[in-house]
Amino acid sequence: MKIYLYGNNANMAFNFCRFLRRMNIEAYVYVDSFPLAKSDLPEWELPQESRSEWVRYVDVSVKNLLRLRKRERRFLEELKECDLIHSFGEASMLTQFTNKPYLHWTYGYDLDNIPFKSGSLKHIILAAIQRKALREAGLVIYSMPHQRELVERLRLSNSLYFPFIPIDTERYARVRGDTKEDIRKEYNCDFLFAHLARQEWVRNEPGQQNKGNDKLFRAFARLVKSDRVNAVMLIAEKGRDVLESKRLIAELGIESNVEWIPALSKDKLIRFLNAVDIVFDQFNAGSAGLLVLESMSMEIPTFVYFSKEYTSFFEEPPPVINVFTEEDIYNKIIELCKNKEKGIQIGSLAREWVKKYFNWDIVTKQFIKFYGEILNGRSEWSLLKEIPRLRSE
Repeated sequence: MKIYLYGNNANMAFNFCRFLRRMNIEAYVYVDSFPLAKSDLPEWELPQESRSEWVRYVDVSVKNLLRLRKRERRFLEELKECDLIHSFGEASMLTQFTNKPYLHWTYGYDLDNIPFKSGSLKHIILAAIQRKALREAGLVIYSMPHQRELVERLRLSNSLYFPFIPIDTERYARVRGDTKEDIRKEYNCDFLFAHLARQEWVRNEPGQQNKGNDKLFRAFARLVKSDRVNAVMLIAEKGRDVLESKRLIAELGIESNVEWIPALSKDKLIRFLNAVDIVFDQFNAGSAGLLVLESMSMEIPTFVYFSKEYTSFFEEPPPVINVFTEEDIYNKIIELCKNKEKGIQIGSLAREWVKKYFNWDIVTKQFIKFYGEILNGRSEWSLLKEIPRLRSE
């Protein structure tokens, strides 16, 4: 079985490819040489493997769909030299023209927004192309509960809710040593927190994920001002609402307790995560993204909002601090600051949970089965409920 992967949002295609190759699958990943974000480049994830022979760099764009250049046409011809394509995000808009079977993994915008675009003629055409790409996929994998309504609206009988992302738990593991104290000395604090989610909280547009960052900032302000807890929060300077977040933090009077940091390569991220006491993610979306699973794998107590629909999918609830409101966030921070042992226990349970459900080999084996079923002609898919089979088969 020869698999081509394309659409490297957050290095998903790159990671899937390296995991497939560990399973002795002939897999190659196609990476855009000039992505919108540096974090979509393999060297951001794993520099030592970014120039491997199975990583192929291309200069093509779905933006040229309405008038394909020679390089896009050559790329499509090259993509035909495999048994199956695994596409991610907007990549399916191109891969559908290869006439090869493909599995499509949606990260959000490509399913939540693009198929429903309207207004300009260009948007209407691109929406139609994306709807066609989704309908013609051998299988569409979606991982967020709210997307079930969207696949029903689009009548995607070829869709499957499968909330599993392969995590390299050996790499994302707590390292014992002096790193934590060395980093803490830089900030001179008793508690070091990290909030590395995108700043997206001002708008509530269709197809956009509001992460509720403002709830966290208000709760944190109460912690350091009213309770006088000596804490510093590292915040990633990314997302559309960075300026609004900085204004709110200034209004709350907590600028001295905040350190804005650039988006971190994964090696730097792992170093920082080894030093922090708590990770804060999003408080609206209801499901887990990469950062949540990576921090859980590193035994860090993680604050996040999970919906009942998401948590009920698993045999046991995810060991996170599941919070939605500002009051919830504040109360749970106070609780963990007063009881560090509880945070350690939650972190330990979190790692075991990620290893059980998201370890790279378990998830990759299931995707290999999906590939085989597509190639064998399966056309109808239904909600997967029996999670234990992931581990037993």
